[in-house]
Amino acid sequence: MTAVVAAVPAYVVLEAPAAASEPQAVVGPPAPKPPAAPADPFSAGALLGVVLGSAVLGALLTAVAKNLRDNAVVRRDKYAAAIGHLAAWTEYPYRIRRRTSDDPETLTRLADLGHQLQIDSACHRGWIAGESQAVGDLYDAWLENVQAAAAAPASAAWQEGPVINAAGMVLNDFGPPSAAPAVVAAEAALAYRFGLRRLMWPALVSRRLHERGLYPPATDGGDLGEAAGA
Repeated sequence: MTAVVAAVPAYVVLEAPAAASEPQAVVGPPAPKPPAAPADPFSAGALLGVVLGSAVLGALLTAVAKNLRDNAVVRRDKYAAAIGHLAAWTEYPYRIRRRTSDDPETLTRLADLGHQLQIDSACHRGWIAGESQAVGDLYDAWLENVQAAAAAPASAAWQEGPVINAAGMVLNDFGPPSAAPAVVAAEAALAYRFGLRRLMWPALVSRRLHERGLYPPATDGGDLGEAAGA
């Protein structure tokens, strides 16, 4: 018996051609980011910041202005008291001469008044010297002037007896010169302690005071202790 061998057809396996590779993307530096949009100056947050900043600045300016006004009021009051003190020295001899009694109480009161005048003089001189050296020098000169002018009349008044009637209160040829020149000069000097002239250099203020003739004429001094009854 003959074996039949089936012929097996030979298949040729053809490989499919390799697919063309896709092109590779070229990797480069990252693209720059677009610039951020500018902040809106009229946004709610920006407006709130402006409002708050303005409120703080306004409050600060108000506080500074109030402090300046308060300081000016204090200076004005202290200078007014110092000018009145000049007139008080001129009035002191009249107080002594017009006393109505020589009893211990009256004499003590008048002597205490003289001592208080000296204490007040030191206080006014010290404060003005610290506030303005130029005005302080002028005030010292006028204070010494009115003190010296009051010394002799006060001494004479102590040696006179007390007034016993109304006619005795009339003092025709008695007393020191008026304190008006001292008051006028001091008031003129105060113009340099307020407003924009307060910012002037002290040396320039002193020169202006001399140029305007605000200093008193030279005096030969006086016994201030005697004037005050010390």
